[in-house]
Amino acid sequence: MAKPQKSIGDQELALLQYLSEHGEASVGEVAAAFAESRGLARSTVLTMMERLRAKAYLRRRHVNGVYRYAPVARPDDVMRSAVGSFVEKTLQGS
Repeated sequence: MAKPQKSIGDQELALLQYLSEHGEASVGEVAAAFAESRGLARSTVLTMMERLRAKAYLRRRHVNGVYRYAPVARPDDVMRSAVGSFVEKTLQGS
């Protein structure tokens, strides 16, 4: 499995954490639980999930007419990558 290399935002990281704790889910399921508590619209959740899929952080599969999304990497791997990216970009690797 290829390691995701693209940067990830705070909301995206929180969404990945949610999915890693709750397992595979549809956009509707994530919107009902995760997004509602953060004041996000379903369309925003869909956009975030598709961006994470494009960045190779999520995978999706078609089940009974609905796409179900799941993390590709463990959350601690994603966090490590995000911290490393921050150090490289902001602190010039120090």
